[in-house]
Amino acid sequence: AVSPVAAEIAAPKAGAGVPDPLARQAAPKGPPAVLRFRCPNWQKECDGTYDLVKDKVANDRPVWKMRGGERWLYLTTDKNWGVGGQREFGENFNCKNSYVFHPRTMGAPSPDLTKGL
Repeated sequence: AVSPVAAEIAAPKAGAGVPDPLARQAAPKGPPAVLRFRCPNWQKECDGTYDLVKDKVANDRPVWKMRGGERWLYLTTDKNWGVGGQREFGENFNCKNSYVFHPRTMGAPSPDLTKGL
């Protein structure tokens, strides 16, 4: 299962009675900067914290890299979110390979938005 790391986003406080134009803006949308991944089966080397890789996409979706490891969380060419290694990275994720994937992700924009996980 893939789930986002809990984070708090607070609107900036207006100072000294002066309205802050940013205070009413919504939090920026986009993929989470950090994800926690936990594999339900024997692929425990894929478990960990994954950080969003800026300016890197796989099959039109963002990519996350495992902290302290050579694993990446990405969308495969079959439109499943999966975790792969150096081989998949070397192919620029233009593959359906992965150590582990979830077949019901249906190309969700981000792995934390998948249904049925």
